[in-house]
Formats: sequence, structure tokens, C-alpha cells
Amino acid sequence: MNRRVRAKTVCTIGPACSDRSVLRKLIQSGLNVARLNFSHGTLQEHTEVVQEIRRLTEMLKMPVAVLQDLPGPKIRVGTIRGGSKSLRKGEEVTLTVGKESKEEESEEIPVDFPQLPQAVTEGDSIYLADGAIRLRVLEKEENKILCRVVVGGTLLSKKGLNIPNLRIKLTPLSSKDRDALLQGLKLDVDFVGLSFVEEAEELLQAKSLIKEHGGRAAVIAKIERKQALNRLDAIVDAADGVMVARGDLGVEIGVAKVPAAQKRIIRASNVAGKPVITATQLLETMVQNPYPTRAEVADISTAILDGTDALMLSEETAVGRYPVEALQVLLNVAQEAEKMPTPEASMFNQASKRDVKEAMGGMASWAASQLKANVIVAPTRSGLTALQVSKRRPSIPIVALTPDIKILKQLLLARGVYPYFVDEIQSIDDVFREVEALVLKERWASEGDRIVIVAGDPAEPPGTTNLLEIRVLKSSKVN
Repeated sequence: MNRRVRAKTVCTIGPACSDRSVLRKLIQSGLNVARLNFSHGTLQEHTEVVQEIRRLTEMLKMPVAVLQDLPGPKIRVGTIRGGSKSLRKGEEVTLTVGKESKEEESEEIPVDFPQLPQAVTEGDSIYLADGAIRLRVLEKEENKILCRVVVGGTLLSKKGLNIPNLRIKLTPLSSKDRDALLQGLKLDVDFVGLSFVEEAEELLQAKSLIKEHGGRAAVIAKIERKQALNRLDAIVDAADGVMVARGDLGVEIGVAKVPAAQKRIIRASNVAGKPVITATQLLETMVQNPYPTRAEVADISTAILDGTDALMLSEETAVGRYPVEALQVLLNVAQEAEKMPTPEASMFNQASKRDVKEAMGGMASWAASQLKANVIVAPTRSGLTALQVSKRRPSIPIVALTPDIKILKQLLLARGVYPYFVDEIQSIDDVFREVEALVLKERWASEGDRIVIVAGDPAEPPGTTNLLEIRVLKSSKVN
């Protein structure tokens, strides 16, 4: 595991990683979570990627979690004749549903969304290609709509289509997404990203489906609709984690509002103690070039200072020319950003006075800071103890010990947490013995150093946190 940075990394796996040596280098460089975009690729391709990740992580002894990103109700244009079409400002174009572009209909743009005519009205804006092209609706018929090009550009086949004032509700868990989710559960993915979430109930449905089929994947709510911002607290509460999906969100609310929305989403996730990923165009320049722009570097630093748990690369590692270099730049910038002084959360900041786990997490972070401890150790069966400490953003490492490999992988998304697999701990004495042995063996601390241990009594149910211990390591003799 990469100890240089506390922020975690998510990399999208695609054709640029098809060479096994590239995937290996990503893992060795510090990849924490591998993202599989189910909008692209086949089940067989995704299966082969998961198998290769697990083979490499076993060989390298470096755990990597798998995030399945569901397509959701993403609207896309179909296959355009010739693969692309130039749209000029002021011209009229026709969007059609139910058919692909043909020679005699070369002026029409096919769209894979049958409800398109019902979803818009005259005067509405439609954005294509992640907002690069803008159309205004002039009139509509049963299976087509006539638009005028407001902002032109070159449109490629299969590019996304966004309607900020969408006039019908779309479910993020369609039958197609349900099938994809079940495929992911067969691959035993660790996270499921639910796209275009609008309300908490959609997350609860996904969780119910996962549980019904015996899965344990954590559900990540992708915030990319303005409706989601209106229900943000409820969505964050229902989710296991959150993603700031800045691409579609920027089209929905306007790019000028994205920085403030990013801060708001990250803050809400931090307060709730839920891991949050910042995504989209972090190092877009490195898709084609070996070096980032200064603006991209500043963007990454801002996300770190905002409080994000993880940073995600998309095209940079999926189809880019420099996937490994992009990850290394991301880590280097994060390392520098984390050197900047930031106020640590106070002991009881935003904590419920009746929530013992929150109070214990706060006290562990506070005690470590006051006593200049080298590490906070959190033995955990459910992962909650480690997450409550991570929520406080201590400046020292949080070493989590867990007997559950699924929990271990899910903790790979939490900022500052370094999880290890251990056998089931039976007693409090065993907790102390196991903690001291691992901390010394893995060189998180040395003889004479202070460590803070926060845990639950093994005799209590998982999720209990009721023990806080400060210890001075007295021996460096380990097996």
C-alpha cells in the first residue's frame, strides 16, 4: 500500500490498461480502487479484468477494491453515419428516436431514448458531448424533435445527451441496470456506483436488491443531477459513499456552480462520515499529453483541501496514452496538498451526543493529536470504528485491523485508513497483543512511541466502539 498520501485513488480500467504490465504498475504505484464502467465493455471483458486484478493483488500482496459503475439512465446519441457530424451554430438539426442514421436521413441524429419527445418542450436546451454542444428545441413530433444549434461542434457517435429541464422522471435502476448489478454481484464487486440518483429511496432499492441476492457491495451515490442536490442530506444518509460526478452535474447546473456544489457535497459526506470521491477531468490533459496543466494540479489540491476521501481518474487511465504517469502525478500532487496545514476536527465536532461511536472516534483523534501519537489503530469488524476516526481527518495514519476481507477492501476508500487482514480477535487482551505486534512488524511505530487504540469489545456485537487505550510500545520483538 502507498503510505505517501492519505487520500485514496480510483482508476477507471479500460483499453489503456489491457496490457497486464500497465495494470500491475498502477497497483504498485498506489491504485486503491479499480473502477469498471459498465456503460462500456462486455461482461466477459469485465470478468477478465476482475480476475487479473485479483491475481495481481494476491501476487503483490497489495489489496485493491473493485467498483462497478452502473450506466443508469444515461441518454446517448446513436451511431452517426460516418462516425461523426459537424454541427454549425444557427443551423437546424433533427433528433430522432427508434432508428439509426441512414444515408437518406443523414441530417438526422439518432438518440437511444424513446421518451425524448415527451421529455422536452419548445424552448428547452439540450446538451450533447458532455455539454460542449448546445441545442434549443424548436418543435417536436411523435418520434423526432427539431432543434437549432446554439453552440456548435463535432458530435461523435454514442456521446452523451443531457436535458437539464427533464420533464419526466427516470429511474437509475432500470431492468438493464438490475441485470448489470446482478452480473457485478457474481463478480463479487466491493462497491456499486448508482448513476443519476435523485432520491434516497433509489439507494435503498439497490441495497435491498444486493442483500436479496446475497451480496455485500457498498452503494455509492453519484451526484450528477440538480434534483439530487435538493435532497442531498437524505441521499448521503442512505448511501454508503458518495461521488461528486462533475461532468453531468456541470451540464445540469452550469459549470460556474460546480465548485460550490463540490464543496457542499464533500462537506455533507464528511459530516456523515461517508467516503466521498471527486471525479471527472482531474487530469484531462494527460489523456494525450505527459504533463498536466497548472489548473488541473490546483483542482486536485482544492479537492484535497475540501476534504475529499478519494480522487478518480476516468479517461486518463481508461483510454489515455499515459495511465501510469497520470496516477503518479495524482499521488504527487495529493502528497504536496496534504502538507498544507488544515484545522483538525474538534473532539465533538458535528457529533451526536448520544452516538458512542462518533464520540470515541473524536476522542481518539483528539488524544492522538494532544499526545503526539504516531498512529491510531482501529480493530474493526464492521469498518465503522475506522470510518469514525477517518471522519476527524487526523494528521497521522489510521491502521485498521479486520477479520473481514470485504470490509478491508471497502476501507480502501476511506481517507487516511490503511487496512490489514487479521484473524478473528476473541478478547480485549488479544486486541492489544495483535495491535502491538502488527504496528511494530509493519513499522508504523517503533519502541517508545505512543499509539492510540480505539476499538469495540470483541464480546459485543459488530459496530460497537467502547474502548480507548493509549499505549507506549515497549518492545520491538515480533515474530
